[in-house]
Parts: sequence; structure tokens; C-alpha cells
Amino acid sequence: MSPEDKLIYSDKVPFWFNEMMCGLMLGDGNLRMKGTHALLSVQQVHSELTINLWDICFSLNLVINPVKTIKRKTRQIVYYFQTLTKPYFTSVYNARYINVNDVVIKSLPINIQVLITPLPLAHWIIGDGGYDGHGRGVGRVTLYTNNFTLAEVELLQSILLDKFGLKTYLRKVANADPARGYAIRFASESLTQLRSVCTPHIYPTLMYKLGL
Repeated sequence: MSPEDKLIYSDKVPFWFNEMMCGLMLGDGNLRMKGTHALLSVQQVHSELTINLWDICFSLNLVINPVKTIKRKTRQIVYYFQTLTKPYFTSVYNARYINVNDVVIKSLPINIQVLITPLPLAHWIIGDGGYDGHGRGVGRVTLYTNNFTLAEVELLQSILLDKFGLKTYLRKVANADPARGYAIRFASESLTQLRSVCTPHIYPTLMYKLGL
């Protein structure tokens, strides 16, 4: 694909894809630079999620090579693909990564409050969410925001409360950087509301992320 075509297709990326990318990048989505532009790398153990993401990227002319599989040492099958390098992904990369002591790490974009809607929240849970049944009778959903700073995680908490009425609290988890290592756990009383917001956007095979 020519540089001109890459720019044309980057300019045509719809806003809902920006929202979806927001959820992916809050979770385990990964962008990396290759030459002058960035690409999106997707690795998932969930075939339905990976194939659907590939279909979306293909429909937007962001990917050519098909989904492939690799087998980990644990014999677990991983589904993966890489997009083309695009100016679009470069702009997302520049908004999402910062250099701290020569280490490139994720950060929150300036417009994070605008970007978080039900669609990215669902993709965030799909990517980095976990459910356990040990809450007060209804179970708990946790978002593993380990690599964000306390200030960033508290900002995410306030957005979840202000936009969706979702109450959360923080749980300290292991991280080599003492300024990071916080997980967001939804209060049990907010589980019904969380399910109402997210279930329209979660694939059937991943409903277990919400305890369904």
C-alpha cells in the first residue's frame, strides 16, 4: 500500500473505531513503531475476539495478513495479527505512550473522558478485566490497571462514576514501580449497572468476564 493510500485510509477511520481503540489500549492492546509509523499488534487466547477485531481492521483497510496461531509452552493456543503501519496508529501511539527514564510506557490521552463510552468500557473489560465470585453474594469485576499511575487510575475511577454511576475502589497489586500497581475493582452494588452498560458490546464467549 502506498504512503498516499495509508494516509487516505487513516483519515477515514471512524470515531467508533477510536472508541474501540481506547478500550484496547486501556487493556492489553499494544502499539509499536516500525519505521516512520506505528502498527497495532493483537495477541489473544480468544479466537472470537481476535477474528472480530481482524474483520473490523480489514473492513477499514488497516490489515492485510490473516490471523495466525502460535502455541505457547503451556500448549495454550494464541491468536494474533499485526496491522499495517499507518499514520492513524502513529497518532494514537503519540497520544498513548510516554518515555520515562528511557522506558516507553502507556499513559492516558488528554481526551480520555470523551473517549470512554460503553463500547471502550466493554473492550477494556474484555482485554484486562477479571471476574471472581467472592463478592458479597454477586461477585466482583476487576480491571488490572497495573501500569498506570495512581493519579491516572483515580481519574479513570472518576470517569466511571461520573459517566456511568459505577462505584469502584482501588486494590494495590505488585509492580516494580512503586508509583504504579493499582487495580480498579467495581463495587458489588454496581455489578448490575456494569452489566447493563457493557453486555451489548461483549462477545457471547466472553460474557464470563462479567460473571454471566
